[in-house]
Amino acid sequence: MYRHTLAGIKVLCVDDQQVSLGILAAVLKHNGALVTSCRSAEEALREVAAKRFDVIVSDLSMPPGMDGYDLAHALRSLESKAGLVATPTVAVSSDADAPSPKRHFADFQVYMQKPFDHRRLVHIVGRLAEADSAAVRLGTLARWEADTSFQEHARATSEP
Repeated sequence: MYRHTLAGIKVLCVDDQQVSLGILAAVLKHNGALVTSCRSAEEALREVAAKRFDVIVSDLSMPPGMDGYDLAHALRSLESKAGLVATPTVAVSSDADAPSPKRHFADFQVYMQKPFDHRRLVHIVGRLAEADSAAVRLGTLARWEADTSFQEHARATSEP
């Protein structure tokens, strides 16, 4: 069972679009999360180097420079080198023509298409904050809690 509140959960939100970042942060703060907001992957990596987060929510497309995929990959590399447990990550994107599920789930546990259901985001962050670190590292949560609309889209685009 997941929490009914996000009280005490430290969440890092990353999005280059100020409005999207504001919505992410507002929804999570309204539900009790302690939110740190960043407008770039580079800024997010500096935050991660300074403190630990329970969950990271990141946009995928963040030009120029590092995008969300690069951020998640760098995060996994830093955690591995430092011997830290994997931080659960949520990918958010407004890209309706998303690439293959394998790329989305490479370093993320959950993919959510924008605009997303706010209650679903809160539910997912609560579940991930309590997730077993081994499950996060193995990526098993992607299949367990993936956005069904994305799965339907992936199936439709992979059929002959």
